[in-house]
Amino acid sequence: MTTEATATTTPAPGGKRSALEAANLGEDIKGKVFIITGAYSGIGVETAKALLAEGGKIVIGGRNPQLLETFSKEMKDTYTEDQVDGFEIDLGDLESVKKFAEYILSKEYKDIRLICNAGVMNTPKGTTKSGYETQMGINVIGHFLLAKLLVGVTARQIWLSSLGHTMNKSPRIDIELIKKYQGGDLEGYDGWAAYQQSKLGNVLLPKEFAKRYPNIEAVSVHPGAIATNLARHMSVWGMAKFMATKMWELSKNSNGHKGMKSVKVGASTTVTCATLPLEKLVNGGYYEDCGISTESESAKNEEDAKALFDFCEEATMEFQAAK
Repeated sequence: MTTEATATTTPAPGGKRSALEAANLGEDIKGKVFIITGAYSGIGVETAKALLAEGGKIVIGGRNPQLLETFSKEMKDTYTEDQVDGFEIDLGDLESVKKFAEYILSKEYKDIRLICNAGVMNTPKGTTKSGYETQMGINVIGHFLLAKLLVGVTARQIWLSSLGHTMNKSPRIDIELIKKYQGGDLEGYDGWAAYQQSKLGNVLLPKEFAKRYPNIEAVSVHPGAIATNLARHMSVWGMAKFMATKMWELSKNSNGHKGMKSVKVGASTTVTCATLPLEKLVNGGYYEDCGISTESESAKNEEDAKALFDFCEEATMEFQAAK
């Protein structure tokens, strides 16, 4: 498909490539179905637009019905009506996740590419409707259930993680802490520590999905530091403190940290992973700047990946049962 990005003969380097250019460089995706959680916000918007521009079909999952309807209409008006579908999903409510999955299954889509894009960061102390610490519940457990329910019709999973999984010297996943929070004991809660654990979970789980299900390619993505509403839970002071301390810490963990990216550039690694030909995708890999990268040692721990998967399996079992 001819788009504005094809005017460049030499692609921009991965760290500066737009989502649209990344889509141009991928395989032919005409007619392929992409499910994107949180597609009406942040990098989800640019991810959706790039895939639509190349002829893909998107299914938008989001918890705000007004934003869902508005964005769906905008995309249908800009592209074609049959390229856009949508349904409400609240990742913090496992019953809502199940209803969304049932809707997808009723449409009989095949070879779906699931983009686990939605997420929250450094939230105040609290739990989801289903009783899990907010960040673990939304970023990890809700997406796990969705991915598990759709495992039979999914060809590829892309999980949005972050360099944030290396915060605080990259501690390993702590299943006992997840259980403690689930039990309602939030004493000593640290929003950044919980964020690190959730983003670590989003690297570990796709590795385990790739191992357990031969029909699925699964990867995780670090999109980069991007100015989106992901930081909506932070005060001005909190954001200033983050930029002064946490961003500095993360810069030391990154190979050639490049600072803030635009939203269009930030979505490019997701789009790359969604459109790469099978033979070029590193199954279970961790991607940034449109290419394979190196995750922390704690994110490579196979025993932890299995333990987290098994925990999520048990935690969501009642919602996996057929009616």
